[in-house]
Amino acid sequence: MNYVKDIIFLDDGEIAVIKKEGVQVYDKNNRQVEKNIRRLGLNPILMEKGGYKHFILKEIFEQPRAIWDTVRGRVSGGKIIFEDFKLTDLDIKNIKKVFITGCGTSWHAGLIGKFMIEGISRIPVEVDISSELRYRNPIIDSDTLIIAISESGETVDTIAALRDGKKKGAKTVSICNTIESSLSRESGSTINIHAGPEISVASTKTFTSSLSALYILSVYLAKFKGVINENETAGLINDIVTVLGKIEDVMGLEEEIEGLSKMFYEKKGFLYLGRGINYPVALEGAMKMKELSYIYAEGYPGGEMKHGPIALIDEHTPV
Repeated sequence: MNYVKDIIFLDDGEIAVIKKEGVQVYDKNNRQVEKNIRRLGLNPILMEKGGYKHFILKEIFEQPRAIWDTVRGRVSGGKIIFEDFKLTDLDIKNIKKVFITGCGTSWHAGLIGKFMIEGISRIPVEVDISSELRYRNPIIDSDTLIIAISESGETVDTIAALRDGKKKGAKTVSICNTIESSLSRESGSTINIHAGPEISVASTKTFTSSLSALYILSVYLAKFKGVINENETAGLINDIVTVLGKIEDVMGLEEEIEGLSKMFYEKKGFLYLGRGINYPVALEGAMKMKELSYIYAEGYPGGEMKHGPIALIDEHTPV
């Protein structure tokens, strides 16, 4: 941030030659290409810890603000507005199936998004890890919508999965935290979540902000599909405000959570269980335990614990 304010995006096969006189870009045929220079819009203050001991703590406590930044400007008068959204009303009405794809935390967000879209929009949804989707041959056509989720917008497997879907005629929407990322430029439409820079490797605010984007997208699709009326749309939108209040309540439990961590920090392994929409939450919780604490953890469906995991549980295993 102290040295770079402008950026040039390279397309596949292009190279940049940097000299003190300037930058020249060439394509794979060694022909010079004229590129637009974009100004980075990052606020340097957002790149600082802001009084927190670690970036991860800062980003956890930024979640209410990040979620609101995802929603505001897209919700007005009980309606949802997506600027520069290239899906037409007819496109939405013709959608017969949705594929959600992502990696890691983005995949977990997609699993929760499945419950949202199927429950609110009543459209069948498949959720695939991007590195798996690109290596199988799913049934995708022009009546399919692919939703690709990536915090950075540069995840290679997710970009490849999106491209494969486009070749088959699918409509595409990306959910990203990075404006002008490769994924957003590849997508027909993009929902930028505006969560701000996430310095930590472990995703926090971008996870919950992605869920917020999936939620308002679910309501948006349902409205144009004719599944819900205007009053129901307004009610679902108002629920977001309720959720923000609940998140603020959880942020106030810092001392209680710290007390629990002191009880369990010496444990060798954790089992996270969840049913329904809480199963992906269990997967995400287990991932965070591994990423941040370097302690083994497994997320599992609540009803399936008896099929395997129970064999490893003893009096020392937190569940």
